Amino acid sequence: VRSALRRIDEESCLFTYELSRPLLALSKRLRPSGFRVVAQQGVAKMAAHLMHYLQRQASFHSETQLELFVANCGEDLRTALSAATSVLEQAEVTPMVPLWDSCALLALPRAEAERILEVLQRVVSCSTSVAVGPAELLAD
Repeated sequence: VRSALRRIDEESCLFTYELSRPLLALSKRLRPSGFRVVAQQGVAKMAAHLMHYLQRQASFHSETQLELFVANCGEDLRTALSAATSVLEQAEVTPMVPLWDSCALLALPRAEAERILEVLQRVVSCSTSVAVGPAELLAD
């Protein structure tokens, strides 16, 4: 994953190319229980590395770089990890959820992303003792 990070916003289908065949080969060579352990650890480490990369990323230099990052970390990563995720429970794939949610937010049109950011900032500033419904958060 570390070597792929250098090209993550430059090439499409990066994870499918880098991970699909090795994961499939591992799934055939290891016992199911062994592959499950490898898959759990791999998914968790990959999610941590990719989120760390995204959080350090100051900004994307172009829309194309942003689109490539979203495509690689979104659907392409899901496809590449299909051999691993097929043996994991839903809870074991949860380390990827923040990354996939981040990609979904990055893919939004600018106006909608700004509106959602504003709502999220309101949520952060709400006191935990105050009950606020969705209507109050979305009110302009």
